[in-house]
Amino acid sequence: KSRKAGHENLPNVTCYERAGAAGGIWRDVPDDDKGRKKPENTTVMYDDLWSNTPKETMEFYDYTFDDHFKKETPSFLPRKDILEYLLARNSVDGALDGVKFNHTVQNV
Repeated sequence: KSRKAGHENLPNVTCYERAGAAGGIWRDVPDDDKGRKKPENTTVMYDDLWSNTPKETMEFYDYTFDDHFKKETPSFLPRKDILEYLLARNSVDGALDGVKFNHTVQNV
């Protein structure tokens, strides 16, 4: 696959993610595991969590929270807004193409 100009010399990286979807700790707890028995769901944050870190320290330089939501947003955001922002930003430019979901690394 072709790469963006200026990125031709970067290494190809494969990321292994135990969960079935992107989002890391910001993901929703799946309906089939509300008790969080599966290892990939033990660290997922609770639904009503609000970040205690200002969004300004988390946002991408080329895509701000205000850009994403098309309005000014408060410094501290709910978990679902952070998840939406991260998924939107990382769903472009093939950022998730090298991720193998539903994979558990047993040994390196």
